[in-house]
Amino acid sequence: MRTITTRTGEQIEIGDAVDVLAIIEAVYHTQSRESDSYAKVHDEFQHLVGQLSDAECRTYLVESLFMSYNNLRANTQFATEVSDEQLDRLMKKLGTTDR
Repeated sequence: MRTITTRTGEQIEIGDAVDVLAIIEAVYHTQSRESDSYAKVHDEFQHLVGQLSDAECRTYLVESLFMSYNNLRANTQFATEVSDEQLDRLMKKLGTTDR
């Protein structure tokens, strides 16, 4: 196991798998609210990814894509559930259950 380090010196452990959430959390905690600009966050991610090997970068990319996919899937499912609940309420107001 080894570590990568943020620009402010916070260490992130890197094991067999790159922990995407640990990297995101470290960047979140090291960026002050006043300087939470896109450019500074982008630079910090570039700094951290620059410390990863090619294999670790591939792992990081796959994990990031998987997390994005799950987030999209969860948001789509939530939106569908909310829409169904709204439709059910509307149908009750109209006095029918036929969709």
